[in-house]
Amino acid sequence: MQVLRPGHDYEQPFATPDGPTETDGPTTAPRSTETRVSAGQRWYADLRLLVPISKALLIERVPAEGFVTEAESLAFGEILAQKFRRPALNEHLSEAVPKMVTDFVRSSGKAKQCFAKVEQVRLLVALGDRLNPERAQLLVLTSGGPLSEEERMGWSGLDAKVATLFKQQDIAYAPLVHYDVAQMSAELYRRTVPLRCDLIGHTRWP
Repeated sequence: MQVLRPGHDYEQPFATPDGPTETDGPTTAPRSTETRVSAGQRWYADLRLLVPISKALLIERVPAEGFVTEAESLAFGEILAQKFRRPALNEHLSEAVPKMVTDFVRSSGKAKQCFAKVEQVRLLVALGDRLNPERAQLLVLTSGGPLSEEERMGWSGLDAKVATLFKQQDIAYAPLVHYDVAQMSAELYRRTVPLRCDLIGHTRWP
């Protein structure tokens, strides 16, 4: 665990020499009297290194509480799931498209409103199936705060990059579309695949 100075973005960790990385998950500061915890400090679990351990070693040990509320615990569990989850897509797209989204947001500046207001990017296979897509498109989702026309233009560069990638795989690409989740049908949402990008989104959606 590491203590971070006040002022860091709790819900959108970013890589800095003294701050959380994209692989860190927010947790609650320990209550141990042996640990000095100052007001405003943020604690994160570093998920870059996983070490196997025998459950026998945990017998009779007193567990340290990592969360104050159930909501925090569930949010952290979703972060762990996202770490290992890979979209059920054509093998050429399952890693390339999420990486392309992350690289685009990072290089463009994730603090921009066109990215800060976005909760998730999803992929819709409009023709064919997820393993053998013939036509697909990206959906950029907001939650309660639709992007302005100018903010939507900030995503146009990603549209061109993904179209090029799809063309290389003989997949027809429909232009990127923007949705506020409140206006999106459950049926359409279920048909789409989430693309992991740790640089956007305040919440974790399945």
